[in-house]
Amino acid sequence: MIAPYLTGGNDMRYAFFVVLAAMILSQSTGLFVDESVAREALENQGFTKVTVTERIWFFPSLRGCGSGDAARFNATATNPIGKPVQVYVCSGWLFKGSTVRS
Repeated sequence: MIAPYLTGGNDMRYAFFVVLAAMILSQSTGLFVDESVAREALENQGFTKVTVTERIWFFPSLRGCGSGDAARFNATATNPIGKPVQVYVCSGWLFKGSTVRS
């Protein structure tokens, strides 16, 4: 009689940890995105003297990137007209490209 109540509570705990693990794993794909992707995206847009200063891989969508982005790279660079600027690059993993934002 008591056993179903005990297993039900354990099932809820297991489900909670499975959902938590899935959320963490889905947000850790940004670890696989190399910073050279950001550097290349900036250079393709005409930026020079590119220095990547920070990599954000956990929930980049909460920091200005889209929901499909896996990583955000903060960088300093010189824009095409010669002014030093701070920009960030949102990048996906595998099949999504990069977006340069200022």
